[in-house]
Amino acid sequence: MEFQSSEFEHQDWQASPEQGRIAPRIIRPEHPKEFDPLHAHDVQDIFPKNFTGKSTLIEVPPYGFVPDNWSRALLRGLEKLDVAGKTILEPGVGSGINAAYLANRPKHDRPKALWAGDYDRRMAPVAARNADRLLTPDERSTIHLCEGELSLIAWAERHNVRPDIVYGCLPQVPCPKSVHLGDGDSYSHYYEVDHHEAEIDDFGLGLQRLLLLEAKELLAKNGSVVLNLGGRPGRDLLMNMFEKNGFLPEVLHAEIVQQHEGTKLEPLAKREHVMKDVTGHEFEFFCDPEGNEPINATEALKRRNAGLHVYHSIYVVQATMV
Repeated sequence: MEFQSSEFEHQDWQASPEQGRIAPRIIRPEHPKEFDPLHAHDVQDIFPKNFTGKSTLIEVPPYGFVPDNWSRALLRGLEKLDVAGKTILEPGVGSGINAAYLANRPKHDRPKALWAGDYDRRMAPVAARNADRLLTPDERSTIHLCEGELSLIAWAERHNVRPDIVYGCLPQVPCPKSVHLGDGDSYSHYYEVDHHEAEIDDFGLGLQRLLLLEAKELLAKNGSVVLNLGGRPGRDLLMNMFEKNGFLPEVLHAEIVQQHEGTKLEPLAKREHVMKDVTGHEFEFFCDPEGNEPINATEALKRRNAGLHVYHSIYVVQATMV
């Protein structure tokens, strides 16, 4: 089906004098194009069963994050989220499957508008193409994908967007010196600590804390932030992060998953070694998928190096501003 250019057009947003720069351009829908079969991924098992899109086949280039157990967990949390008639933001849109899932809801249960962008400027066009493939034009019109390198949600101010909900899955591992951000899908796994200095960075939560602080400046009354969080710092510390920053947290979904093979554990083990002499805090991993055998990051790294699997909890948390 062809999209009508009269209905969907590029929107070049001009900056006001006080903004001093042009706001990100919205990517208009286009007729879905063929893509390299090597970049094709069927995400039928990732989507909840109530997804009724035109397809479940998406494009994920080598620099994108291929949806996995983390993606499945977040979608199970979003499945329980009330988004009807609300304005929503997704920083770190990635392949776009989360936005597509919410836009695919029945019309009475659909967001009013869903704004999304990504720090990796290459990903928003990918998410746009996937939305074109997965959704009808009516569903696709709900999603406003912004081009450019966008740092968390500060860009939304330039569109005068006042969201009811901000949701996402942000990296929780400081970037090791052996990794160059931008190589492969490294933006999906790591972040630069120097850019997000905070005490909470000791636990790999610097981006999450910064997002909470930015969200407080934009959220509508009684607005909330929904985050997909690895439980490696421990559940109590995660809940404390929300409470300390003015939010009341509620767990929408929890499960135990295998540690992603593409994410190095050395940065967490190194931080744990330093913290051990200061606070005594250790990261939380498991030897087994049932979570019956807890271990710390140091032991998890040893198991990984020995070729053994390690596991950790995932929590999808909705935190309401108080």
